[in-house]
Amino acid sequence: MPKESLTCSPNWQIQKASLAMNTFTVLKEERTGFLAWRLKFVQKEASDGKKRKSQTPSPKGWDGDISSILVLLHLLPPPPHGCKRPGKLSARQAYDQLVKFLKTGTSIQDHLDSVRESRQPYLLACGNTKHMIHKYYIVTDKHVIPCKSSDSLAAFDELFKAHFGFGTSYNQDLINVYNFLQTTIYDIDVGSSKVSPRVAELRARFL
Repeated sequence: MPKESLTCSPNWQIQKASLAMNTFTVLKEERTGFLAWRLKFVQKEASDGKKRKSQTPSPKGWDGDISSILVLLHLLPPPPHGCKRPGKLSARQAYDQLVKFLKTGTSIQDHLDSVRESRQPYLLACGNTKHMIHKYYIVTDKHVIPCKSSDSLAAFDELFKAHFGFGTSYNQDLINVYNFLQTTIYDIDVGSSKVSPRVAELRARFL
């Protein structure tokens, strides 16, 4: 089992405590919101039937809750990178920007050492298989923070909160997904947030 002893410097521990304090005050009823969205999502998928399934591949291997979040990357794919970074990630390529799998027994430190550049927070899922995760971590700037829960939705909830707790921007490849979650699930800055037409359309369908 991966060790949790490599967390970080004293300053990072202070930030970790700050994260816990800030997110409890900024975001409320997270589990209720997630479960409500999950039910709506399943109902929508079922009602759309085969047509939706052909357009929206189901992520293989992950449990149902993580899969439902990854499916959003197909419904709200990464935007083009623009002139400075030509090209565009596919939805499947963007999976790794959101959650990475680390097999039990693999060194977390080796994983951190392999990260070549600073990145926005993402989930590191540790387990025997993607469907059997026993521990989630939040990784950002080559630091790792153990999630409080091994439940996939609760871990993703912590990941979302981490952006507010550390004052970091969303990963641009995931901006559409995060904007959808922010305005539709968490009901944060709904009137003032600028979202893409695709996010606005999906939001209207889910409400």
